[in-house]
Amino acid sequence: MKNNNIYTFFMFLITILLVSYFVPIWYIFIPLLIIGSIIYSTKSTPSFLLGFSSVFLAWFLLMMFMDIQNVGLLSSKITTLFKLPSKWLLISITALVGALLGGLSTWFGKNLKSSFGLLKDNA
Repeated sequence: MKNNNIYTFFMFLITILLVSYFVPIWYIFIPLLIIGSIIYSTKSTPSFLLGFSSVFLAWFLLMMFMDIQNVGLLSSKITTLFKLPSKWLLISITALVGALLGGLSTWFGKNLKSSFGLLKDNA
């Protein structure tokens, strides 16, 4: 069962990184909703945690990559604007917001599937 979670995590991570390369970053929630309705899990918590952790890691990596591309110019200006102590806190908050939305997206996809009676819910 844990191997399935690892495979699902990497499937989410690869999907997020591929979709984010071609379309704006907020479009990742549509594939997560679809994948969340397809995954095997019958409980809501693993669905949420898989979406949460994969989006957190993907957005953290993407924000770091974007920060490196513009030599930290944009993140330093935004941290000054919001009076944050470091750019890493800004990147972490951004990744946390995306992770919450990713977790809710996969959770909603799983519950959408169970609401149509296609999945018996044990949660």
